[in-house]
Amino acid sequence: MNFLLTTLVNQIIANLFEDAPGIQTLGNILIGNAGNNQLQGGDQDDLIFAGPGDDTVAAGAGNDLIFAGSGNDIVVGQTGSDVALLGSGDDRFIWNNGDGSDFINGGAGFDITEVNGANGAGDEFDLAAVDGQAIFNRLNLGQFTLTNEKIEKFDINGLGGDDALTVGDLTDSAVQKVIFSGGGGNDTLDATASSTEIEAFGGDGDDLLLGGSAVDTFDAGAGDDTVVGQRGNDIADLGSGRDRFIWNNGDGSDVIHGGRGFDVTQVNGADGAGDEFDLAAVDGQAIFNRLNLGLFTLTNERIEQFEINGQGGDDSLTVGDLTGSGVRKVLFSGGEGNDTLDATASSTTVVAFGGDGDDLLLGGSAVDRFKGGAGNDIVVGQRGNDIARLESGDDRFIWNNGDGSDFIHGGRGFDVTQVNGADGAGDEFDLAAVDGQAIFNRLNLGLFTLTNQRIEQFEINGQGGDDSFT
Repeated sequence: MNFLLTTLVNQIIANLFEDAPGIQTLGNILIGNAGNNQLQGGDQDDLIFAGPGDDTVAAGAGNDLIFAGSGNDIVVGQTGSDVALLGSGDDRFIWNNGDGSDFINGGAGFDITEVNGANGAGDEFDLAAVDGQAIFNRLNLGQFTLTNEKIEKFDINGLGGDDALTVGDLTDSAVQKVIFSGGGGNDTLDATASSTEIEAFGGDGDDLLLGGSAVDTFDAGAGDDTVVGQRGNDIADLGSGRDRFIWNNGDGSDVIHGGRGFDVTQVNGADGAGDEFDLAAVDGQAIFNRLNLGLFTLTNERIEQFEINGQGGDDSLTVGDLTGSGVRKVLFSGGEGNDTLDATASSTTVVAFGGDGDDLLLGGSAVDRFKGGAGNDIVVGQRGNDIARLESGDDRFIWNNGDGSDFIHGGRGFDVTQVNGADGAGDEFDLAAVDGQAIFNRLNLGLFTLTNQRIEQFEINGQGGDDSFT
């Protein structure tokens, strides 16, 4: 009788589900009633009918066949290669470390496959659609495969260890959302190839979280984490630690909360096309925009530093007033091209790298640092005691009345320091060599000193008033 029933069951399975494993040695036949049942299978290949109701099934050892029936059921396959037909309702299938390779059909309703990896050992998982099924694999430790049909959501828990999950294209499957929780350890999520919604929890450790093209949500947790939202309008809570959020050309408009620690937003613009960026504080948030090409906005809270890379092209960045935003420093790297930085309205420290090309770099009222790079550059330090390294090319440093005491290194090429004095009041200037440096002073009005190295020419404009120059 058991042989005939086993054969019949396997034929039914094969006809309905091409890739589902069959049972070999029929053990228990468990049949639930119409209530909320708790059913436990044995060591053989069990046949379990949970019936209607919100049931909990633990299939036990062996290659089991579970019919969950109607209701919101929980099925734990346990060891062996099981077939779980979850039926109607919002059901959950749970795989725990040490379980076998299973086949899951969600049926009607919103159904979840939950995976709990090895605690303390790093799991290497991947998930992608193959012929309409969502195929989940572990590629290391004890390898296994979960074949999923009509599953709308995955909950993947790495637990302890350095866990990794790669999410591929799930378009051809029923999966609508993937949740990844790395737990303790330095975890990696790579959903670059995915257009399915991702929700990622890095947990403790230095995590790398790469989203996809959907609207993704990140909670990086403790540790020095890196989050790359990628395409889609994402939300990132970086948590505690020294964290970094990276925006690459083509990504969406994102919201970033730095949390505790020193956090950085990094922007990598278009390579070869000139970006037009601006950055300013609005209602305590640091708002970063691109005003041309593909427009986007990054809304930043509790971000201490911006690193803005123009890449190729004639890039421009305007830095406005960042008071109250929490931003302490802005780094601008123009890359190739004739780039422009205008931080005139800013009191936040600016560090600027002009790169190749004829660049115009205007500082603000903080202590700013400039590297002109190759090309014929113009640097205006403005207020604050600035440091300018003009580097190669025929460069010009401009001091205007009201600016601070600056240090200028001309580098290679024919370089000029230009001084524009007070308009209407008489300036008293002097210039002399001290220890191989050209020292320029104003001895009245607002006193200042320019310390010059490798500067070939001075241009001194008294403007109005009775000026003197020694």
